[in-house]
Amino acid sequence: MSSAQQAANWAKIEENGDRYNLQYRTAEDDRVRDEHQALAGTTLPPSDPFWNSYYPPNGWNCRCTAVEVRKSKYAESDAEEAMKKGEAATSQIGKDGKNRLEIFRFNPGKEEKIFPPEHPYQPRGCNGKPNTLQGMPVIVLSADDDKCKAKTEIDKIWKKKRKKKQKTIREEHLRSMQPLLKKNMIRYVGNNLHIKIGFSKKGNKHIVDDFLNRTSGLSKKDLTKLHSTLKGAEFIRSSELYKDRSDNIQKFYYFKDKEKDLYYNVAETERKLRNGKVLLDRFLYSITNDMPIKK
Repeated sequence: MSSAQQAANWAKIEENGDRYNLQYRTAEDDRVRDEHQALAGTTLPPSDPFWNSYYPPNGWNCRCTAVEVRKSKYAESDAEEAMKKGEAATSQIGKDGKNRLEIFRFNPGKEEKIFPPEHPYQPRGCNGKPNTLQGMPVIVLSADDDKCKAKTEIDKIWKKKRKKKQKTIREEHLRSMQPLLKKNMIRYVGNNLHIKIGFSKKGNKHIVDDFLNRTSGLSKKDLTKLHSTLKGAEFIRSSELYKDRSDNIQKFYYFKDKEKDLYYNVAETERKLRNGKVLLDRFLYSITNDMPIKK
């Protein structure tokens, strides 16, 4: 129940990105474990890796939670120190030498799972995997079979919600980026060549997919400021394609953000006019964390 509640909370937190910080809070009574109390007040951006492993619940019957707080109201915690405290809160070595609390080092909202893979509540023998309960009484096997059926239904619900949520978020970002379609700039790209770079619906859709699924270090606000960001980015190089593409892209120009580990990839396409002339269109197509490999 706690995992489900925290997963729902995370969905709301994700909508705001890093606009607010996230603060770890306990139930503040005499039942709070010392290890969890040590985490109380930990304040970090939602994008910080700390929340990947130590977003509550962090143990059996854990009542801790994480709430959004204004950045101006609370000082940000030391991320390295927070990770050490989180590790301590989720460490309980059994007689077999295994950490019994390691299963709680996951974020149910990010992973969209109530239980991590090795959690004892996770049903066995699902999806064609061998059932580790072979030889157990029929009533136990029947119960495990019911868990598999329940897991299948839960997974369907998660998938449906994720698809609907992604669509809503994508449409929201594309709306916020619409003003970019009217903007363009002139950039020098070497060899005495200046090119005109703009934005397109096709490129914006690809950029939103990068933001949602592949590229880290971007915020919602960054998406609306791409014109000024690209204008100030450093030109790295251009690259001809080593194989044909179905989307008519003929070439790429690569720019490096001067403040963040981000690369802006500008695509070049050809347009043939009725009079036989060829026009070149250049638009921001994608944003990556790594420089594309030179072919």
